[in-house]
Parts: sequence; C-alpha cells; structure tokens
Amino acid sequence: HNPNRVVIYDLGQAQNGKVLVLAALSNHDFSTNGDTVTLSPDGSTLAVSDESANDFSGRVTIFRVEAETSWLVWLHTIDGVANSQGRFGWRTSFSNNGELLVVSAPNYDGKKGLVRAYQRQSDRVFYKQVGQDLVGWSPREQFGFALMTNANGTHLVSSSPAAGGNGILRGTVTVWRFSSEEDAWVQVGNDVNGPVDRDRLGRSVSISLDGQTVAMTSYLHNSIRGWTKVLNFVASENIWRVVDIVEGEEYNDKMGYGLFGMSMTEDSCLLAVGSVMAKGYPLGKVQLYQLVDHRSEAPSSGPSIYLEAQDEGHSPRPARRPTHPSVAPTRQRDSAPPSSAPHTDSFFSQGGLGGELVGADGAAKKSSFPVFWVIFSTTIGAICACCCFFCFGARTNNHEERDKGQDDGF
Repeated sequence: HNPNRVVIYDLGQAQNGKVLVLAALSNHDFSTNGDTVTLSPDGSTLAVSDESANDFSGRVTIFRVEAETSWLVWLHTIDGVANSQGRFGWRTSFSNNGELLVVSAPNYDGKKGLVRAYQRQSDRVFYKQVGQDLVGWSPREQFGFALMTNANGTHLVSSSPAAGGNGILRGTVTVWRFSSEEDAWVQVGNDVNGPVDRDRLGRSVSISLDGQTVAMTSYLHNSIRGWTKVLNFVASENIWRVVDIVEGEEYNDKMGYGLFGMSMTEDSCLLAVGSVMAKGYPLGKVQLYQLVDHRSEAPSSGPSIYLEAQDEGHSPRPARRPTHPSVAPTRQRDSAPPSSAPHTDSFFSQGGLGGELVGADGAAKKSSFPVFWVIFSTTIGAICACCCFFCFGARTNNHEERDKGQDDGF
C-alpha cells in the first residue's frame, strides 16, 4: 500500500448519507490509539487523534476520505504544544466541509486547558492556525473538555466542567465567534455557569448552525439525575437566556454523561439526550425532543416548548422541572449580566404522538408540528446501551489512569 494512505477498516453511514468510520483504522504507519475519531459532517475529512503521542502532548492526523474507494489520504499532522502533557486531540470538531478544525487539550498548563482552531489552506492540504490560543482561566478547570464548532465554522462552544476550583466544580460553558477583521476569536455573551457546587456543567455541548442556540449537559445535577439545558443568545442584552431545561427522571440516570451524550440539530429543532444508567445497568435510554413553537400560529397562542417523542397513544405527561432553575454565575469574563432563569413562557413538555400540549395559561393546545416517535423496546434499549457504553463509557475507561487520585471526577 502507499505509505501515505490508510484503509478504512469498516464503513457506516454519515449524516450526509456518505461514510462513517465504525472501526479502527488499519495499515497505518503512524502511532495512534484512535482516542478521538471525528468525521466532518459532509463525510469528506477525517481527524484521528493520539493524546498519548509525544509524552502525552498529543497529536492529530487529518485525512481526506475517498468514499468510493474506501481510502484515506493523509493530509496533515498537527502536534500539541511540546512538553505540555496537554492531551492535544482530546476533542476535535469539524465544520461541515472540513475546512475548519477545532482541537482541545484540556490538560494543558496545569489543566487550565487549551483550544485551537485550524483552517485548511488554498493547497487543500495544509491546515494553519486561525485566531489566538483560547486558554482556561484557572488550573484544573480543563477548558476544552467538551467542544463543538457550528457547521459554518463561524462559532465554537467549549466547556470547563471543573471550573470553580476548591471543590466547587460548578462548570462553565463559553461561546466564541471568529472575527475576520480582528483575526481573533471573540467571546459571545456571558459565561454560562453551573448553578450549584459540583454540578460540572458542560459534560457535553452542542451548537446550532447560526451559533445563536447552544445546549449543554450536567450529568451530576440533582442526585446524578442529570439535566440538559438549552439557551438562546439575546443580542440586545449580550446574554445567553435559558430556553428550557430537561431533567433526568430517576436517581443516578446520568443524563448527558457521555462526551457525545447529547446532540442538537443545526436548526435546534431536535434534541437527542442519552441517560446511560436509566432503566438500570446496562440498559440506558435515549430521549428525542422536538421543538414546538405555538407562537408561530398567533402571538397569544402559547409558549415555545420541546415535546418528547414517545410511543403512539401515550397521553401527555407533566413537564419535569429542575430543582435549581436559576443560573448564578461563579465568575464572569466580562461585565455582561449573568444567564437568567428559564423564560416564563418556555418549558419542556412530554407527550404522545400528536398529543395535546399544556400551555402556560393551563389550556391544552394541539401541536401543529409533526412529532417523531421512538419505541423504547428492550431491543432498542440494548442497542442504545451498546452505543452509549462503546462511545462514552469505553472512552472514560481509557482515561482512568489520568483521573486516578484526582478530584476532577470525570
């Protein structure tokens, strides 16, 4: 084989209908553990990280995917900061066409954490850093633990689940926008902070296409039930405002535990969240929510809500509200006001296929949006469990040595 090429061992389907790597790479001539394997949404570009390379400074190798021939063509290799032991490549995220790659090294500089963005150059091969280094504020906060760029590559969201220090560990999530005029990443709005100690907000994060909606999880919240929080950016006030919060249903559900345990569509209309311990080990479950906006029908018709897709025929259930709805920040990077409590006309509701929705005024209203339904059978539960533990749990186990004896708790 050509030494600059790598065969994909197995193929599945990507969200654009092309290709997704399901198994390890073979016939490669470079050192990699495949700690993180990220495919661009259009299926054209692949990034494979090796966090242990260079004495745990880390390395990311980028390939072009030739879907028709099942070949990977080597493009570029990016090394982490030398002698940093930062685990560069812990998380990687592509823009839709693979033009922008964002990489994190959460253990950089005493675990302050580091995030860098790279742009593919005109030669279509070389990737060059764009903008400045984004570095966490305090030791051990692990900035960049979770990371995602939007499809356009104009915004990115990053978390520091251990932010707060001294055992507080509330967690912080920040959003950044790239300014071509300044050639720099500029923070959008205020920090979003966990409301209670040891919340570890930001276990997983997601961002919409326009960068105006973000979602984040905290699997330890409220007796390890966990929750998922969705926020919209209010430009006139330069703040992030909570749209709504979905909370785990039972003790130790661990909603949103996995690094990939929550995902939101580009238009923010669908939200999928995994609860790895729900229904008892080792089943778990995945819940799918769809945005329903009654205000699109008439200004007085009711709130925007997320409806859980369920078995056909199930009657609506009351919304599960979080124990601590307000968001009190532990710190601010700027003078922007803190994230507010959930807006009064926004909440999560759960119901059956085509069921009625109870608005803020107490009146039942019929959904005008189609609702996707999911039957959570034992078979589906087992499949979800395999996915959750393969993608989430195995990854955590791979890093047990790093966490041993530390208070990070990831």
